[in-house]
Amino acid sequence: MSSRPNEVVSLWQPWRMKEIIIPLIDAGASPVFLYSNALPKDKIHPPWAAKVVYEKTKELGVPASVYGGDRNQLPLVDGGTTWIDLSVEF
Repeated sequence: MSSRPNEVVSLWQPWRMKEIIIPLIDAGASPVFLYSNALPKDKIHPPWAAKVVYEKTKELGVPASVYGGDRNQLPLVDGGTTWIDLSVEF
């Protein structure tokens, strides 16, 4: 994989994400790296949004990784590394 991103989308808010962002993801999309350490009830950066995007990418066969912190139920980063390290490797 190239270290130069072809596209970058930042989900700042979940407003209409399912109606606007999800339909834009197709089988030819660039690989997606997702990280959220937001609380489950966070209304601005909800972890559920990262999970929805991840599930859609897996459904379409788009390479993707999703990680969370200790404040939500997303998969934790293995000890000895950080999500930043993983994003750089990705």
